[in-house]
Amino acid sequence: AVLANTESLEEPLPAPLAIAHSMHRLNCIACHTRSDIGGPDDKQKLLFLAEEHAELGDEGRIPPNLDDVGNKLRLSALREVLLNGEKVRPYMKTRMPQFGANQIEDLVVHFAAADARPNDAVEPAFTIATADTGRALAGSEGVSCIQCHTAAGHPSLGVPAIDLTDMHHRIRPGWFRSHLLDP
Repeated sequence: AVLANTESLEEPLPAPLAIAHSMHRLNCIACHTRSDIGGPDDKQKLLFLAEEHAELGDEGRIPPNLDDVGNKLRLSALREVLLNGEKVRPYMKTRMPQFGANQIEDLVVHFAAADARPNDAVEPAFTIATADTGRALAGSEGVSCIQCHTAAGHPSLGVPAIDLTDMHHRIRPGWFRSHLLDP
């Protein structure tokens, strides 16, 4: 059979299709879901192990869903995780394989192209007052983020979760704002 439109083969794939292709090619879908495709089955979920003190449940133990990940994570954070193997959940025993820059760099860019919303990159104005408010909210007298999240290397009061002090360099401000309003 002859392809009807060979010119389209010269054009790069649209970002969502390129992501789906890469996730299948690298078998990311064995552990992660995106657009309701992939993810571990119940037997495979048992393979994702954490340290004994980390009673996380599936939400903290299973690899994250990758829907909207290009809007959630800054481009630099996507690169750190996918290209350099950054470990933001050190209590996890299971690790993501590293595929190398040649296999992953396009995926990083496609995630950002497919998901990022320009307004979500707008940084809030920094003031001492808002920093004090944030500190109070995160603490035990506020919404108690420190119950689960470590902060500047200080252990959480309960089960472990990603260090709060890493959030600014990893998470896009608009996604974080939306998450705080509706976790």
